[in-house]
Amino acid sequence: MIIKTMKDWKYDFGTDFNPGDRVDNEIYEHFLNVLPPLVDRSNMLQVSEPYGWDSRGGSTYATFIHDGISWVYKGHCFRDKTEHIH
Repeated sequence: MIIKTMKDWKYDFGTDFNPGDRVDNEIYEHFLNVLPPLVDRSNMLQVSEPYGWDSRGGSTYATFIHDGISWVYKGHCFRDKTEHIH
């Protein structure tokens, strides 16, 4: 199992990381602390600044879930959702 770290973040998070990538606690804590979270639960984090917008449901947000093993980047999802919106 590969868990990506801050060393894997070279330029743009959305380019350097893909939905489904496992990330370490340092990356999770960065996104937890960079802005007040939109969603902050023990198993889900959504960054409050919208990443994009989609006509099917509005703004999308960088989303992370904890699956019991590690944090997993889910991509850009609608609020309270975990499906990546392309």
